[in-house]
Amino acid sequence: DADTGAEPSCVRRRPLGFSAETLALGLIRMEGGVMVGGPYRVSPNCGGVTVGMLALGENDIVDVESDVSDRHARIWCDGEGAWWVEDLCSFAGTIVMRAGEEGELRLEAGCPERIESGDTLRFGTSTTYVVAKGVQGERAPRGTLLDGAGV
Repeated sequence: DADTGAEPSCVRRRPLGFSAETLALGLIRMEGGVMVGGPYRVSPNCGGVTVGMLALGENDIVDVESDVSDRHARIWCDGEGAWWVEDLCSFAGTIVMRAGEEGELRLEAGCPERIESGDTLRFGTSTTYVVAKGVQGERAPRGTLLDGAGV
């Protein structure tokens, strides 16, 4: 916490799996297994992006359905090169589905969760993005494979 300098108890760590040179993150909008938007590139040194209906930042993502809150979630890279998602007290919730694992993790507001390439993020009930590391440029062409994430 802020007084002791320790992390909040809700922060769950995953083993580090990145090189010293952190790659940009891509968010690929999916519907029914088909790419419908993005990839949206998030630079590790941009300070992060907000996902939401009324997210107003330069790189924020507003490609969402109507059940997504105005400022629904935040995605950023920490100083060690790890990527995180945090629910911003959204009405409909933020879900993380791990690549290769069963089940879903519903995030508590204010409790960031580490994300990796291949994970799926669901904002509200119907806005889904697949996470891909190693995205270059502003947008990759449709059908591009990014670091093993099929589109």
